[in-house]
Amino acid sequence: MKTPIEQTNSLNSYSYHYLGLSDFVQLEMEARRMRARAIAGAIRHAWRYLADSFRRQVAEAELRSLDDRTLHDMGLNRSSIPAAVAGEVWRPGAPSNDAAAAKVQTLKVKAEAAA
Repeated sequence: MKTPIEQTNSLNSYSYHYLGLSDFVQLEMEARRMRARAIAGAIRHAWRYLADSFRRQVAEAELRSLDDRTLHDMGLNRSSIPAAVAGEVWRPGAPSNDAAAAKVQTLKVKAEAAA
């Protein structure tokens, strides 16, 4: 059997219900869960940003280590390396990284060759 102090401190006690505090306690618990999810999401976002940044730096370093002739064969020059790593270089006739766009480009080239 609970003591009177334990009964008044439990969430289902009459005093909490009478004062409407059980809803407040549940609201506070939900707010803590939401805050924890928000913090976890922010940490996840920051980690992804750092990982992507590291990948871009590695890719840029690899491209910068190539000589000018190799870069020219790929359709790049030294000043377009950051844009190429970011995926902002448009090269007509080159296959796209997007499979659907590459298929459309291939069909257009075949149609032009047949005409």
